[in-house]
Amino acid sequence: MLRLLASVSCVVAVSLAAPQDVYPPGLDPVSCPNFPYCGPTPAEIPNVPGAAAVIAAQQAVLAQEAALKAPVVPQVPGLAAHAAAEAQVRQAQLIPGLAAHAAAEAQVRQAQLAVGNAFTGLVGASGNIGPSGLCGPSGCVAF
Repeated sequence: MLRLLASVSCVVAVSLAAPQDVYPPGLDPVSCPNFPYCGPTPAEIPNVPGAAAVIAAQQAVLAQEAALKAPVVPQVPGLAAHAAAEAQVRQAQLIPGLAAHAAAEAQVRQAQLAVGNAFTGLVGASGNIGPSGLCGPSGCVAF
């Protein structure tokens, strides 16, 4: 009996969960097949006087907006010469040996990343400085 009740409940639940097109009073599927949009869809041009002109004006506005979104490249006379002069100034401001120094810094950073948080051996398990020399497990050596 319990199985019958469970199966009937499942059938009722599935039938109630099925999608149902509920039309408002006075509207049927024949008169409005594209419910809830009963008028012309946005892709269709309605058959009213002046509709084509309005659609053409809307398309022109959209085309102008798309053109305004494009990057604007200034047309300045002498811009290339100015950019070349700026490049010469930047080149003159370079510090000799700066590139080599930056490369050495990058090498040190790579070595630091390779070591990470690993213990380097300077401090032993007892907390005293070990193999570096001055202090050992028995304490610091007097000078």
